[in-house]
Amino acid sequence: MTDLALGILRGNKTPDQEKMIDFFSSQLVGKTIKSFIRDGPKQPNWNIGMQVSSEMIKVAYGSVGYRYATMNEDNFDSNFISQALKPLRNTAVEIVSRGGDFRRHQWEIALPNLFDSPDPMFDNLARSDKECSDNGSPRKLFAEVVSSKEFIKNTSQSLGIDYEDVFDIKPLNENEVVLVHYHGGAFLQGSPGVYKRLLLRLHKETGLRVIAPTYRFAPENPFPAGIYDCFLFFKHLINQGFKAENIIIQGDSAGANIALVLLLILKQVGAKQPRGAIALSPGPNFSLNRSKNIENMKYDYIPGSNFDSLVNSIMLYTVPGKKMNDEIAQLLKHPFLSPVYGNFDGCAPIYIHSGQVETLSDDIDAFAKAIGAKETIIRGRKHPGFNTDDRNIYEKYFGMIHVFHLIEDSDECYSAAKGIGNFVRRLEEL
Repeated sequence: MTDLALGILRGNKTPDQEKMIDFFSSQLVGKTIKSFIRDGPKQPNWNIGMQVSSEMIKVAYGSVGYRYATMNEDNFDSNFISQALKPLRNTAVEIVSRGGDFRRHQWEIALPNLFDSPDPMFDNLARSDKECSDNGSPRKLFAEVVSSKEFIKNTSQSLGIDYEDVFDIKPLNENEVVLVHYHGGAFLQGSPGVYKRLLLRLHKETGLRVIAPTYRFAPENPFPAGIYDCFLFFKHLINQGFKAENIIIQGDSAGANIALVLLLILKQVGAKQPRGAIALSPGPNFSLNRSKNIENMKYDYIPGSNFDSLVNSIMLYTVPGKKMNDEIAQLLKHPFLSPVYGNFDGCAPIYIHSGQVETLSDDIDAFAKAIGAKETIIRGRKHPGFNTDDRNIYEKYFGMIHVFHLIEDSDECYSAAKGIGNFVRRLEEL
């Protein structure tokens, strides 16, 4: 079962959401199994677990009632949407049984260099943070540090530090390399907790501690608040003693969009780039010119974009409660929203993953082409390594849907993790 569905199914939900999930899941599981036996898999490399998982994600996300609400500019209710999203903002899976452990750290936006706006669009956010700090109530966010118990034990013994100190958001040594993961969720939902198994898998593959920060959500805090928080966290790591060249940034879906945008922001302010960037099923184009693969929508759980709807996720993220107009259409082409319009010359090496049958595949193809990353198809449990000297790399995983990395029933979930490990090791040579 995919962690996206597990986190939601086990999380706190309203009675109505529980009833909706129980009703649809009880019908769907039986139908999906029957279809698999009668008609075979939807994709040649899908097993029955993969097929059930893909459908259960649709059920889990479909339980959020705001998607079916009829709203216009007069009755738009941001609070109603936020309340409906609560179960999807605090989901988690456990990793202790898999030999993992984690700690959650709160951090404050209080140091003076965190109030330096990197672009005029962030000025009001920076000003607000400074006012909060000056008033003695600095804004706070949190991040989770994920590692294996074996790594923690060995590190604490070799460095002569306590078990808990291995979870600190400070370098364990002056040249420690870390992987920072920005979680997905359409900028509206999600949490580091639901990614812990994936992050533990990547920790074991790379040997790096993995840090997953939170950020503010729309529609309460629309663009560019979430991106600004992630930029501040990068600066926070530098303040804590990490070197930019020892930080690898990664994200999935909306979080991958954030990782790509961070490269552009750092380039704009003349700051050092991270060691590399990993974009898992990124959303690189939110403009009206974006593509949607209609054929893939029957496999994937990501819907097509209806910009006429006020509850469209892109509209909720950028301009909640407003109808599309020429000004908004132009805004959606800003590189900090749609990185496909950005110039990535001089940025860190980029490694892209997409699923072959995900709705966003055409957009991801176009972004990869724009940065000179040639497509390679990956199928099966083994990763072949890289047969290229290209700086940027693009891999499309056969038969996979959006953020398949969380679906452990797929072989490609494991080859993708191996690919990330290979990319991390490749970065040491660049």
